[in-house]
Amino acid sequence: MTQEKLEEKLKKLIFEKDKPFVASISGEWGVGKTYFLQKFFIEKYKEELAKKQIAYISLFGQESLSEIKTNIVLQISKPQKHLNSFKEKIKNIKGTVFKGDDVNLSLDGGSVAALLSLFTSNDFKDVIICFDDFERLSSKIDLKDIMGLISYLKEQKNCKILLILNEKELEKLSDIDKKKYSEIFALYKEKIVDYDFMYSVDIVNLFDTVYKNLENKEHIKDFFKEYEISNIRVGKQIIRLLKEFNSIVTSTILHENVKRDFVFTALSCFVFKFKFGFDYQGYSEVREYYLNREINDNFSDRQDKKQTKDTLKEEQIKYIYKFGNDTYESIVWSYIDHESYDKKYLTELLANDSEKIEYLEQKDTILNAWHRLHSDFSFTRENFIDIVKPFLISDDIHKVLNLSDFHFFVDFIKKYENIDSIIIDNTIKKYIDDIILREKSISIHESHNFEILENSYPHLVKYRDDRKHELLVETTQEGLIAKTLEKSLRGWGEKDQYILNNVEVKKYKEIILTNPDFVLDVKDFVKKGEEDKHFGQAVKNIKKALEELSSQSDDYKFKVEKILKYGIACYMKHCKVMCSER
Repeated sequence: MTQEKLEEKLKKLIFEKDKPFVASISGEWGVGKTYFLQKFFIEKYKEELAKKQIAYISLFGQESLSEIKTNIVLQISKPQKHLNSFKEKIKNIKGTVFKGDDVNLSLDGGSVAALLSLFTSNDFKDVIICFDDFERLSSKIDLKDIMGLISYLKEQKNCKILLILNEKELEKLSDIDKKKYSEIFALYKEKIVDYDFMYSVDIVNLFDTVYKNLENKEHIKDFFKEYEISNIRVGKQIIRLLKEFNSIVTSTILHENVKRDFVFTALSCFVFKFKFGFDYQGYSEVREYYLNREINDNFSDRQDKKQTKDTLKEEQIKYIYKFGNDTYESIVWSYIDHESYDKKYLTELLANDSEKIEYLEQKDTILNAWHRLHSDFSFTRENFIDIVKPFLISDDIHKVLNLSDFHFFVDFIKKYENIDSIIIDNTIKKYIDDIILREKSISIHESHNFEILENSYPHLVKYRDDRKHELLVETTQEGLIAKTLEKSLRGWGEKDQYILNNVEVKKYKEIILTNPDFVLDVKDFVKKGEEDKHFGQAVKNIKKALEELSSQSDDYKFKVEKILKYGIACYMKHCKVMCSER
């Protein structure tokens, strides 16, 4: 039963019917049964309830039936209001002290509990008694006694009574305490409970009542709805943790899809922490199980095979965000497990991801306009130019389209409208810089782009050549040159080729003198370069560097001769032979 329906039912029972009743409100732990009653219903109808008294009795922590009765009496008794009506009834009870017209109710527990029998049904006319936490009842108290008390309050005192519980947990008590609590409750429930309500949560209403004034509320609400998070305790815990990231996530520069993906990923991790008590390792195992299951399920479908599934993990993977980002997950778990994470890194990561999505959306807009131009007779060439031209002259178009597509659309529009040549040249320069700085090849794989450059923008060829030297050679540090040479012995690209071929003799001499590890690779590199002409200039410059060093001293000459003759590995072997012959 939803919150709205339960509200309507309780309104009728409490305000419209003047008869005693017992109503049970059952639901899983954490769904907000008590919250609904205390914070929502009572607060909403506080004016109507002002004329009534409410006794709220949590059975959790109660040690005796007498203690429960005492709590009822103390909550419904207003001495000044009832003084005249029951002064005579209590004056002979042990522990009662009279001082004039005042009554001292400092009674012991048994004495206060005894007052219950002295109250008449008229005394309970405007009293509502709520019994909560049946499933947490102490083993010291017999459930039959509690149910008997409830029956007594209804039948003898004409009380309106609400029972709040989780009936599923009563079944577990029978296993724990070896008492058939669920059967006893069911038996009494059939006899004394007039109305039985099963409380369920409407998550939309949950947010409107419990989670007010949340930042990024819509994404959080979407997660709760999609993953059916109805446990208020869990909900509050995961939202509390999410607040740590709110200043980043709510940034206006982030794309809404990125915000959603991060929020869903974070909340999924938080659920595993608070619902299952997992750490990162436990979560990773469940995620791995999910990924393997997806692969195996697909394979099994094709092969008509069945796979044994882990029931517990199947329940857990319901809360795995299927599109979760591994990097997002590791950051969130770093905060969960260690209460720390790299805030700057996360900010930059989310911003970069947002940027990528925005560029993809821009590209889709351009391509969709191009398709419409050819298929939509209501879409004119002017419409196309109005949409696409602003993108082509924007600062980041080189991140949206490749050079070939950019040139194609520019060339098309230039047939009908002028585009500032300076803007085009500046954009082409950005493409050149981007190509040069890529980790992959800079000429073979980019031959098509460089062909466009040489044929359509020949005045920028010199810019390309100058930038290649500037970006790849002039600013290259000694350590990178050494790593590039070592890498070239295993595999290389056009970028590696260009760097090594354009390092000057002077630079090679400096590295040889200061980096023994570099020297170890020189012999093999020279040999390889003599066979592979791609590194011809690099080999020449390295040999020249060694020759110049050889002329500086006899010690240098000795080293160079042995390196060039044997190589380092062979030279060391040769030395061992020479030593053994002595």
